[in-house]
Formats: sequence, C-alpha cells, structure tokens
Amino acid sequence: MIEARSRAQTLLSAVTTTGASSEIDLSEMTSATFYITAASVTSGGTLSIQVKSPAGTWFNADTQTISADGGIVVTLNGAFGPARANLTARTDGAYTVEVFAKK
Repeated sequence: MIEARSRAQTLLSAVTTTGASSEIDLSEMTSATFYITAASVTSGGTLSIQVKSPAGTWFNADTQTISADGGIVVTLNGAFGPARANLTARTDGAYTVEVFAKK
C-alpha cells in the first residue's frame, strides 16, 4: 500500500460571504501551509485558520486582517487533527484559501 505523504485541497474558493469551510483532516501531517488570496478588496475582511481540539472545540491558530488584494502565506507546524478556514468578517472582496500539508 502506498502511503500519502502530502495532501492538498482548496478550502474556500472566491467566497463572498462569511462562514467556515469544510474541514480537512491533517492528523497524519506535521506541516501545513495555507495560501490565502484576496481579490477585489477595498475594505476587506478577517480570515482565521482554525484547528479542532480533541474535545471538538475550534481554536484560532492564526487570524489575518485583510485590507488589500494579494496573497498571504500561513504555515503551521506540529501535531494537529482537523483544520479549516473561516471568513469571520467581510465588507467586500472574494477570498480563496488553499492548503498543502506534508508529513
């Protein structure tokens, strides 16, 4: 059996409303890099990368306040399970979050 050594997924794709993405299971991974892209931003929004505790509570691992078009890279290292992107506030713009994780 071939073991997956990496995982890639789009969590949010040009979203224009607040809310959380579906979760991605990163329990076998040791590093995850999140690529946040913002377009058509004049005022912006707030986007959090969240991880779930063993008890099932979501915690912010990183929060970015976005006020212009462009890209942001967030890297998390360590042991964690499910993760997601959550656009918690938005006045304008479209937001995409992709993740690449590896062992």
